[in-house]
Amino acid sequence: MRHRPGVALGLIVLAAVVGYLVGFATSSLPTSHDPDRFWIANVGAIYSVLPFTIAVLIAYRGLGRLSTVVSGIVTCAGMVCGFYRLHAVGADPQADVGYEETRLQAYGRWFSQFVLGPGGAPWLTIAVIVGAVAGLLAWLYVARARIWAGVLAVLPLVLEPAIRAGWRVDLPLLPAMPITAWNATVWLIEAFVGVLAIAFVVRHGPLRGRPAQGTMPGSA
Repeated sequence: MRHRPGVALGLIVLAAVVGYLVGFATSSLPTSHDPDRFWIANVGAIYSVLPFTIAVLIAYRGLGRLSTVVSGIVTCAGMVCGFYRLHAVGADPQADVGYEETRLQAYGRWFSQFVLGPGGAPWLTIAVIVGAVAGLLAWLYVARARIWAGVLAVLPLVLEPAIRAGWRVDLPLLPAMPITAWNATVWLIEAFVGVLAIAFVVRHGPLRGRPAQGTMPGSA
């Protein structure tokens, strides 16, 4: 069933809103003053798993590859914008740059930092790439029944804690963290969720319970 362009646009906007709210909620999690205590908000796998999940739901609505990929992009980009509170740009007293600037200049500085990376990291650019990959994997998983695509999309939930536990070298985007009781617990829970996610995408593959050819779940 073909959807009107307005339906696709509405679902994509909804994906962006969900991503933004999740990013904002994540950044609001309480932090610790102990630099060796892993902050749960720094779990990076969610930035690929959530866009993949949203894109899978979009694909099951019968939308095409482009809409599915775009939904992954806007979800991941929305998460970054929410985490770094785009809505508060120019109004956050903690973001004092040492000189008076207009709201437009504040937005320009924000996008320059998170798109190009000066003074920080190009998280928004990275989010667009990760979201596009997650969206494409979602389309392959649903439309082409590629189980490996689903496994690959949720695999970061297992790889991230393994890398964090075994990585002993500081990198700009991946600082080394000590293996404390708290950190190990967080990473073990993340890995356990990852194993469950892998089992789910394999056991409940897109072909299982799929409607007759020519229709998609939720398209009626």
